[in-house]
Amino acid sequence: METILEDLWYGRINPNETIYRDNPEYKKAQKEFNEKKEQLEARLNQEEKPLLEEIEDAFYKTQEDIEKIAYMAGFRFGMRLAIAALNDPDE
Repeated sequence: METILEDLWYGRINPNETIYRDNPEYKKAQKEFNEKKEQLEARLNQEEKPLLEEIEDAFYKTQEDIEKIAYMAGFRFGMRLAIAALNDPDE
């Protein structure tokens, strides 16, 4: 029988891929972001458009870094919680 650790090791699961997939608030925000970006892009001339792309790349890199930090902090907290539960002297 395969375990969740094996699935994680072999790349069959990726927690990042499922976080936002079914979240209606995220979908709404992403749609609004895309609409505003398209509106701004339509106003820019050809020389200005690369700057918008650079801003978008920097934004996504920042988001990726924030998500990684939050994921790691949450995982560590979860492990500390599990350790505390296993070390409960009342059990």
